[in-house]
Amino acid sequence: MAFHISDASGAYLETLPEPLDSRVELKKVPEHLMAALKYSGSWSKSRYEEKKKQLREWIEKKGLKQIGEPIFARYNSLSRYGSYAEMKS
Repeated sequence: MAFHISDASGAYLETLPEPLDSRVELKKVPEHLMAALKYSGSWSKSRYEEKKKQLREWIEKKGLKQIGEPIFARYNSLSRYGSYAEMKS
């Protein structure tokens, strides 16, 4: 599992709280270019494969070259879980 926190958010590695779990590691990843495909709805292996194929086709059409394996990332708004204060209680 990974959490991506952009410097653009105003959060920098030095300002993030220390993890409570020793298995959690904070590290800075060098800046790099990525292609992304946004879609909504539920997850399934077949839907993931379909969207991955669409993304690869788009990359090729743009004359770009894929140099790494795709990663699957999900985003759930924090509002889905209620406020931080509610989660702590």
